[in-house]
Amino acid sequence: MKTTFKLFGPQSRILCAVALFAVIAFSMAACDSGFGSGGGTNPGTTNPDSTVAVTDVSLNKSSISLTVGGTETLTETITPSNATNKNVTWSSSNTTVARVSTSGTVTAVAAGTATITVTTVDGSKKANCSVTVSGGTNPGFNNYDIFVLDISQKTGWDYMVVGEDGSSIFFSVNKNNDIPTRLFLKPNKNSDDGFTILFKENGLPDKVVAKNHILYFGNFRDYKFDLAIIYPNNTIQYFYDIETDINFGAYNQGRAISFSKLTKSLGFASRAIGIGTCLVSPFFQPAIWGCASYVASEVGHIVVDMVFDGFTADVSHTIIDVIGCAGNIGNVLDTITVADSCVSALANTANLLTYMDLNLTNQKNTQVNEAIRKIDGDSLTVIPKDLLEYFLLLGIEINSGRNPPAIEGTYLAKTLQLVKSTAGSIATQWDMYVTFSKQNEDILTVDTNYTMQSENGPMLSAGTGSFIVGEGNKFTVFQEGTREQSGYTAKTVEVFSGEIAATGIRNYQWAVFMIDDRGDPLGIWIANGTGYFKRDSAGFSERVSSASVPSPSPSIDYFWPSNKTLLPGIRSRQ
Repeated sequence: MKTTFKLFGPQSRILCAVALFAVIAFSMAACDSGFGSGGGTNPGTTNPDSTVAVTDVSLNKSSISLTVGGTETLTETITPSNATNKNVTWSSSNTTVARVSTSGTVTAVAAGTATITVTTVDGSKKANCSVTVSGGTNPGFNNYDIFVLDISQKTGWDYMVVGEDGSSIFFSVNKNNDIPTRLFLKPNKNSDDGFTILFKENGLPDKVVAKNHILYFGNFRDYKFDLAIIYPNNTIQYFYDIETDINFGAYNQGRAISFSKLTKSLGFASRAIGIGTCLVSPFFQPAIWGCASYVASEVGHIVVDMVFDGFTADVSHTIIDVIGCAGNIGNVLDTITVADSCVSALANTANLLTYMDLNLTNQKNTQVNEAIRKIDGDSLTVIPKDLLEYFLLLGIEINSGRNPPAIEGTYLAKTLQLVKSTAGSIATQWDMYVTFSKQNEDILTVDTNYTMQSENGPMLSAGTGSFIVGEGNKFTVFQEGTREQSGYTAKTVEVFSGEIAATGIRNYQWAVFMIDDRGDPLGIWIANGTGYFKRDSAGFSERVSSASVPSPSPSIDYFWPSNKTLLPGIRSRQ
């Protein structure tokens, strides 16, 4: 049974997601923990029956007036007073006029008006305070509560984004399309714990690694996506049809973006952080910590009017103050040196932690591939793209989907008919007994093996944990296995397709691609990099008893019909 989750709506909201890049209009509204009719589990969250929900929030002032540089702290009141989750987030409608800290302190930046909003994490209840700032402007570096540093010349990263609370983001981009390739979010300047985010080619998050957990994201479509959480003990939990208010269908179609390259990259980074932390927090509680960081909540609001690619005295002082760099500061040169060393050290630490997270994904490659198979079954991500295209060019039907039918059993395909070959002449083959066993619907695998008679003698092939996809009664199996004949073996990728019926398989199809013929000592294998496609000419392969499968015999005559002959020394390929 599928488990459906909705992450927005009027009830049971757990977390207010980051406000994403406004120009792209990606609103990631509050997260709703309410589960759909499919039921399911929600690891790491409390029982909603034992919580006291927030019903309202108010501020001690509805309006304030400040001069440039002035500050005032607003205080929120949560109703009821015994609410279970009293956490709140703060935001400003115009950070060029007034900004607000995570504790509610408002700082006047320049003349104008702004609205400060406090939002409860539970229920997204809001209260506003109008701010009027007078007294001219406050030019200079300290005008920024979040800023970007180009660190590509001195570190392994391209950019560093720093928030006023010391939280930071390091990311690198693909120079061809400005989409980030990797990102490290450091929510707390006093802790090295963080989140590594890896990106898909279209800029959506692919994997998030945090606290020895791997989160895989896939099957983005319409307003939904699927999530797999790989736990330290190698168990995997799946969450399907997570609903958001983001139209991934429109997103995947691409859109013209005329922003500066850095602004475009920041938009992708912001979106990935929002999805990878805020939207998954109902299922992975540590994500709340990343979502709540100041830099994560504000990076989507950045209007890039200045990128600092060098350390002047004022830039250096701000970095030292915000990040908390240690060192002896006696003059301007010392200040610049300390700031430079501090950023380099932080970047190197982020690089090391990201490397460790990447190493973890490599160590858990089996689990990651299982998650990819289950979530992106019709993406066939375990099959190299060029190989998949090759099979399609051969003409074999490639079915798709994450819910293939049960196909366990043994089937007899008679009189296999050659449809297309890139390997020249193919040996006559008939009476293929193919067996599917140990089908696992959770990780979409099935064991395969077949025995087949041919003019070159009996041939066997087998594969363990072959990848199966499909919907309804249609299926496709991808086998990376070994075929054997007369004691010699070759490595192949083979595809089996068809439509399961009560007594057999309709339209049974089979295709082969040679990976390694291992020298072909008998001169019977097709060449490496070639293949062929055959189908059951009868149109139906009946289900048979496994006991009826003939045992391989060294006597070729056992497999040959009396009317089949082959001249000595002349062999067709197979």
